[in-house]
Amino acid sequence: MIREEDDHALSFGRYFRAARFQVINPNLTIASYEREFKLILERFAFLDERETEALKDALYTFIEFTMCIPASSTIHHRTAGGLFFHSLETAALAAAYLQEEDHCTDEGMILAGFIGGLMHDAGKILTLFHVYPLRWEDQSRGFGTLEIPDPDLPRWDPMQESLWSWSQEHNVKYLMLHYQRDSYLGHEAATGTIWRKLISEDLLDAIRRRNPDALQAMEEYLDRREFHHSLVSSIKKADVESIERDLDPKFRWQPKYSDLHVSRRFIEYASICSWNTAYSPFIMADIWIDGSSTGEALPFFRMSYEHLHSFGRYLRSEENFGASLRDNGRPAGTVPALEMHGILNKHIPFIKSDMFQDVRPWYWPAVNATIQFVNGEDCREIEEPVSYFPLGSKIAWAGMPEVRVLF
Repeated sequence: MIREEDDHALSFGRYFRAARFQVINPNLTIASYEREFKLILERFAFLDERETEALKDALYTFIEFTMCIPASSTIHHRTAGGLFFHSLETAALAAAYLQEEDHCTDEGMILAGFIGGLMHDAGKILTLFHVYPLRWEDQSRGFGTLEIPDPDLPRWDPMQESLWSWSQEHNVKYLMLHYQRDSYLGHEAATGTIWRKLISEDLLDAIRRRNPDALQAMEEYLDRREFHHSLVSSIKKADVESIERDLDPKFRWQPKYSDLHVSRRFIEYASICSWNTAYSPFIMADIWIDGSSTGEALPFFRMSYEHLHSFGRYLRSEENFGASLRDNGRPAGTVPALEMHGILNKHIPFIKSDMFQDVRPWYWPAVNATIQFVNGEDCREIEEPVSYFPLGSKIAWAGMPEVRVLF
């Protein structure tokens, strides 16, 4: 995976009318939403095995089409991955409103509310940005590099293939997003053009078998032909709620609303930082116990003050561009959220917990260890708290400098 310097992380979430984003494997996004996907599948436990797989496929397909695309250019969910984040939250809220506020017990109606919420902004894939491969060129006036679309590669066409498939086909590592100022088609109308490409017939049949009227209302809403059905009211209410959660300060400081946002951003942060240097926040380290190698290597996040606050600065960089408050960058607010979602963990595979030294403050999911950076004969040892970062095994790349963690 291509790496940028650490300071690039501090501006990764920012963009204006033309923006740069790194291509990140959708499996990382899926892994960061693992807990939410589990809760969604529990809500739809009434689906049979084939229908459940169709629901999973819809979520995974939508990730592959949206990837890093924001939900808007200047208003809500305007950071990397914002469109999927907002769509999933709207879908989950719509299903919850139908069940809990409207006391709906109709399985077809609840499933239709979820799918309608998930697809309600799908038209933005077509209308919000043009997506190009990115190329860097040295500027003739000596001001560094100039970011321009690569003229030798085609622009992404969402009607032909997913963003992930296109990036892999053309070996695209970075994307340039150009805001479509004068789109000929609003995203609401465009939703009717693309949503059937993202939802399988098996999933539509699952709604049809339970409630054909609910399927008709959902289809007419997504095709912009129905606006007054109770199903539509729940989706619209969920849409507004999701937007308010992103923009209204009263929501941003509450962990129950911001923890998934923090988890998603942490995955992005790990994907663009350098690894296995003395200044890296992340390491893929060989495990040594009592002076002997175990033959195992595991990924860790270094939880020293400077690295925790480096991630905090990364979050705060969104303040003017992504509706994130400064409080989100404080370790006391971010670390528990990362632990709850399984992103960081003090329980390390195959190592007994009684071998670890206590780490303060007590709520950090970390253990004390000696980190040894090995460079030929030049070794230096640093003792500091580290946290096991399971998803790091999908992010770290081969050929890095050797690092050891000694317990």
